[in-house]
Amino acid sequence: MIIMNSMIYLGVLASCLTLSCGQDRAMLALKANKVPALTSRIEADVYFQTNEKRSVSPFTEGLLPGTNRFLFSFPEGQTGAVKIELRALTKNNCTVGSALYEKNISGLVTISDETTFNEYQLAEGTTSGLLSVWGISQNDVWAVGLDGKILHWDGLCWIDYSDSKLKLGGFASVHGSSSSDVWAVGSQRLIRHWNGKIWESALMQIDLSIGDAQSVLAFDPKDAWIAGYSGDSFILYRWNGTSWFEMKKPAASAIESKNYNDLQNVPPPTYNDKLFTIAGTSSQNMLLAGTSRNDAMPSPKPGLMYNLGTTQAPNFAYREKVTGSNDIYTNDTKADYQRAWTAAADDYWFGVSGDNNPMEGPAIVHWDGKNMLKQVLGSDPNVVVNAIGGIKTGSNYDMWVSSVDRVKRINRLYRNAGSPKFDIVTDGAFSGKEVTAIWGISANDVWFVGLGGLRVHWDGSKYTTYP
Repeated sequence: MIIMNSMIYLGVLASCLTLSCGQDRAMLALKANKVPALTSRIEADVYFQTNEKRSVSPFTEGLLPGTNRFLFSFPEGQTGAVKIELRALTKNNCTVGSALYEKNISGLVTISDETTFNEYQLAEGTTSGLLSVWGISQNDVWAVGLDGKILHWDGLCWIDYSDSKLKLGGFASVHGSSSSDVWAVGSQRLIRHWNGKIWESALMQIDLSIGDAQSVLAFDPKDAWIAGYSGDSFILYRWNGTSWFEMKKPAASAIESKNYNDLQNVPPPTYNDKLFTIAGTSSQNMLLAGTSRNDAMPSPKPGLMYNLGTTQAPNFAYREKVTGSNDIYTNDTKADYQRAWTAAADDYWFGVSGDNNPMEGPAIVHWDGKNMLKQVLGSDPNVVVNAIGGIKTGSNYDMWVSSVDRVKRINRLYRNAGSPKFDIVTDGAFSGKEVTAIWGISANDVWFVGLGGLRVHWDGSKYTTYP
């Protein structure tokens, strides 16, 4: 085996007798277990103690399902910490496995060791309902939903990362701050974290109230939020980089004291105080949205709360009177704020329902940091918004709103392409389908997910459905 330009060489481990196994180089004979059956090639990235990344030529010959052996020959005289990342890809470039190996090389000797691949399945034929979608780039998108379903789009393929041991419960929301910091939350204390390599649950030893987490929002690796409800009472937690802690307790100064006391003085079965979603660009610029507190408080309270404190010491109060340049709007205390999309700082869109107007529904509300404007899309109160999202470029919006008839289960998708009017989307990709979440990174890259495993992509000119 010839070492060229002091780079690392990867090859089938046949016999060290046929290789240049001199004492001037460290050699690693690595056994890799559980190589997926669909693997067409294995790519490897190697990092030395300087964190310098050294890619090697993909291994394409002699691969067999199960166990394979590879030889890494390090640069002349190189010792110290090394990390090797392996990826198993299909002929269509879908990632169906990954493995990690870390070792401290202390001498110029031949080392025999092993690693094991984490296997992933192609998401073809997925029928579980998907309830949330989010990504950090066009090649890094996550979708989660019922039956503990976790799917990933790598730019070419949808891969199933679901935990086969997770038979009950589901994920309601997914969000992250980077490709190695992603949270998925759901029912019955179901919380998972993606660290860039695996979905982990070891960090989730928290006393989360028995209930349903409905929304997660991560601003950075040391600042994430979970909102939802337990029975008819809201739950609110914050991540500080080490653990989750409850923000509803008075000691956490999360809820303005007079409002929290109002809650405490009402027997739990009699009030309706759920949180459905979190919207915002930072802990300081954040809104909590949920049910109208019309029955929960001595006086009516709207379904929106905002942070009147600081990032370090948040203190949420109910968004009642909206003070703008003309002081023209008082928040609707009867409306339930159920869905949200953050277009930019102080630029929020909400799907609302429940305002007891017999001629109104579905409806959306826009908050621009000063004023609110409600836009009614229909006249049937049984029809509610169940997804909202899109792209903002400059002052222009390209938005989609999905609605569903709660009685007849009839679904409809609207689009606002830069004008005040929302038009109905009639594309066959959505015929008979229920869209539950929308996410996009550009005007030519928007994802829709929904019940029955629905995954539809908008590329700026057409909608494409993935199996």
